[in-house]
Amino acid sequence: MKRIVVGISGASGSPLALRFLEALRAQDDVEIHLVVSDSALLTASYELPTQQGSADANPFKRFAHVYHEPTAFDASISSGSFEVDAMVIIPCSMKTVAGIASGYADNLLLRAADVTIKEKRPLILVEPDSPEEPELPFNAPHREHRAAAPYLLRRTNDRARYGRSPDRQDLLAAWTFL
Repeated sequence: MKRIVVGISGASGSPLALRFLEALRAQDDVEIHLVVSDSALLTASYELPTQQGSADANPFKRFAHVYHEPTAFDASISSGSFEVDAMVIIPCSMKTVAGIASGYADNLLLRAADVTIKEKRPLILVEPDSPEEPELPFNAPHREHRAAAPYLLRRTNDRARYGRSPDRQDLLAAWTFL
C-alpha cells in the first residue's frame, strides 16, 4: 500500500484539492495522511459553495485515513522514520514555497515537507497558477523562492485553476508524478 501525505495550504484552489483527494481516496492501494493549514480552511470557506462562508468545518478531513492538526509537531509525518511514498501540497501557496525553499518549518505542513526533502522522497507542489499565465505575475521574491526549489522537489502546475471547469485528467496531474 502506498502512503501519501497531502498538504493543503491557503492558496486559491480548494476545489482542485477536494477533487484530488476524492480521486486519491478512490484508489484502493493508497493511505492518505492529511494536514490542512488554517489559511486553507479560510480559503475553502470562500471557494467551496458547501462552506457558505464558514471556516469552522473542514471539507477535506473526511478523505483522510489519518488527519493531522497543523500544530501537531509530534505527528508521525513529522519524523523521517515514518516512511511515506510521497508528499503532495495542493494547492501550494507562495508562502509555503518560501518556507520550503528556506527550510522554515513553523507548522506541520512545512515540517512534513522538510522531512520529505531530507529523506529524498518525492515532493510535489501544485501551484495555483502557471507562471506562463499573466494573470498571476510573480514578484522578485516569488521567483527567487521558486528558483531555489527545483533541486528540492518535482513540480507540476495545475491547469485547472479555481473558477474554471477542470476535467479529470487535469485534476489528476499531480497523481501521475507519483
